[in-house]
Amino acid sequence: MEVLKEMAQETNQSQAPLLCSTDCGFYSSPRNNGMCSVCYKYFLQRQNSSVRPLLTAALEGLP
Repeated sequence: MEVLKEMAQETNQSQAPLLCSTDCGFYSSPRNNGMCSVCYKYFLQRQNSSVRPLLTAALEGLP
């Protein structure tokens, strides 16, 4: 029930649509850090791929 209230508040407070911060031409979402869903998906993939080598290296160093 609380989620529905939050969604209603977001809808009531919505502003004019903003374009994606990567200038791809699609509309953005505040939930996606100002990016459209496609750019945000690629952002998350790049972020995860840069973290994996660090995590693997850290785990390999454990006894």
